[in-house]
Amino acid sequence: MSRFLNKYRDEVIPALTKQFGYKTEMQVPRITKITLNMGVGDAVNDKKLVDHAVEDLTKISGQKPIVTKTRKAIANFKIRENMPIGCMVTLRQMELHEGLSHYTEGAVKDAFRHIVGVQFRNLATVGGSLFGRFGFSDVLTLLLALDCDVELYKGGIMSIQEFVKLKRDNDILVHIIIKKTPVHICYQSVRNTVTDFPTLNLTAAIFADKMRISIGARPGKAMLFEDAAGLLKGLTDGSVTEEEIHTFAKEIKEKLPTGSNMRGTAEYRSHLAEVMTVRALRILGGDRNAD
Repeated sequence: MSRFLNKYRDEVIPALTKQFGYKTEMQVPRITKITLNMGVGDAVNDKKLVDHAVEDLTKISGQKPIVTKTRKAIANFKIRENMPIGCMVTLRQMELHEGLSHYTEGAVKDAFRHIVGVQFRNLATVGGSLFGRFGFSDVLTLLLALDCDVELYKGGIMSIQEFVKLKRDNDILVHIIIKKTPVHICYQSVRNTVTDFPTLNLTAAIFADKMRISIGARPGKAMLFEDAAGLLKGLTDGSVTEEEIHTFAKEIKEKLPTGSNMRGTAEYRSHLAEVMTVRALRILGGDRNAD
């Protein structure tokens, strides 16, 4: 890079100044950024072509390129949803994405809208927020309940549940894969102030064959709970009783390890876990006034 910079200063600037009669160096055009792009249309049929393209661009630029996924399925172009063609997204982009908002029934907006402020969310990436696996993370709590997969540069593709258990290392988070599995989902959080870190946050998600509840800011990183006994089967059709909801919530309260910090005591967080679980399950059961 320094070789090109020296050439620009010693040769290009004097030559352009002489040719166009510039009065100061500030008038001389300069290169601020070089962007390399490669379209790999045949990757629809052969995903290995994307890997080859990444290798080529890495050799050319000396930096690992960002692979960009398609945002929607386009039948005429034979592009399927969730194809690994993208990945770098800010929190604000996810918050405002209509497709994600519709799929998650507004849970993405609910989870992201209190994170610090709009200026921060315009800069912070979902990958950076997730890779840290921070205890206060709204992002991790949401994606853990959604049963997402992640792709690491060295570690490959794994479930987010496996990823959460990994020790922090120097690997690179490349993709976050949100599956388009039909789901009913609800996000809840309690904060001392609107843009403060959560005292406790919770996401409940009902799939066709399972129920997942993740609870974070306890203050440790989010933990996942599942309805292994099938106690909540039939929640969406109204066949689950209020007693069964409270029984499940109490079990979570008893199993959830909590701690104390400046935002709340362990006892308060345990109480919140039970109350928020009941509230989320009521909402998923059709009681929209439970909030």
